[in-house]
Amino acid sequence: NYGDFVTFYAPGMADLPVGYQGDPGIYAGTSIATAYTAHRVASILDQIPDADMETILLNLAGIFKLRDI
Repeated sequence: NYGDFVTFYAPGMADLPVGYQGDPGIYAGTSIATAYTAHRVASILDQIPDADMETILLNLAGIFKLRDI
């Protein structure tokens, strides 16, 4: 997706040791990006349960790390 309604975009590549049918491989696309981003957001919310959108986006962008808060 693209356009002014997109708030954040994430990488869409992953090199996984176990993949489809057990074989290792490199995977690409929105499925990988969604899983990666959801994990990062969950980690942020675990550390900062009341984090607002700006705090989450700054963490995702690497502007500051959780330990800096």
